[in-house]
Amino acid sequence: PGFKSVTEGSIQCIPCEPHTTSVYGAASCDICSEGFYRENAATQASPEACRDCMANAKCPMNSTLQSIVLSGNFWRLSLHSEELSSCYSGSHGTSCLGGVATDVAVDDGGYCSPNTTGPLCQVCRSQDRYFSKGRGICQKCPSVQRA
Repeated sequence: PGFKSVTEGSIQCIPCEPHTTSVYGAASCDICSEGFYRENAATQASPEACRDCMANAKCPMNSTLQSIVLSGNFWRLSLHSEELSSCYSGSHGTSCLGGVATDVAVDDGGYCSPNTTGPLCQVCRSQDRYFSKGRGICQKCPSVQRA
């Protein structure tokens, strides 16, 4: 990895250009190195196309904007968003798990804990719960007594 053959079929190899790399035995450096990402899989990897990984995210080798790994306590609006938002942390932690988007069909992209959704994972999935910023979790709504 990190080298390409001088010509097809050649046993002589040269280093890849900055920010790019290759898989073992590749004839070209057509993926971004660890710590960099490209817009999408159709974007040709190059020193210009491979961008520095954003703060609060990890970019394994061959990352695209869609496959970056968010640090815990961070959320983003969509797989196409480069803007990462810090989530609220309460006394019981945060409802933003980070990681790789697991389900693009849901509005939280899979970055939220199982019982939360929405922007910054602050919407409770259950109608009888509310999001407590002080605790960083969904809590059961108190019952109301009628006089």
